[in-house]
Amino acid sequence: MQPGFEGDQHIEAIQSIREFVEARNLDEKIEYLRMHSFLLTDDALRLFDEVRSIVAESGDDDFAETIRSHRGIVEEVRRLGFEKAREELHVFLLIETVKEFMDGYSWMDSYIYLQKHPLLLSNDARGVLLAFGKKAHDEGDKEAEKVAIAHYNLLGRVEKIGAEAAFIEVGGEDFRAALRRSTK
Repeated sequence: MQPGFEGDQHIEAIQSIREFVEARNLDEKIEYLRMHSFLLTDDALRLFDEVRSIVAESGDDDFAETIRSHRGIVEEVRRLGFEKAREELHVFLLIETVKEFMDGYSWMDSYIYLQKHPLLLSNDARGVLLAFGKKAHDEGDKEAEKVAIAHYNLLGRVEKIGAEAAFIEVGGEDFRAALRRSTK
């Protein structure tokens, strides 16, 4: 048991960490921290580490990483305050979301990711893609430039004709077949 959380408090603190992690978006996470400010304490940070360690030992590396990243949100709120942390974390999360979108193994992976992350349909996300494309161009990385521009153009088509039709345009019959398989 961690110092500061004993018995039922320990269980309630772990439950609060779970609820914080399950909050749907950054705004809800920040608001949850406002309402449960004990999660901003050193004791809570130690508890995040304990939970992450237990999860990692169980073999769930993805969830352990999720716990670690949420601990990072807590640290940013402690360091910057609620509003400044919200601003900075929105930019960071947007960039990470765009990177994950571009890193999809297939067009179907990118389609599924887009469905889960509507933030990608924002002008800000398209701006990040343009910046990635320009950076790749400036560095002479033709492949990275091609990927960024393809995803930029794809999001433009999604806006005009819808996600399914736009992904069929870029993914062709392979995407159409994968989509049919996924809906069965």
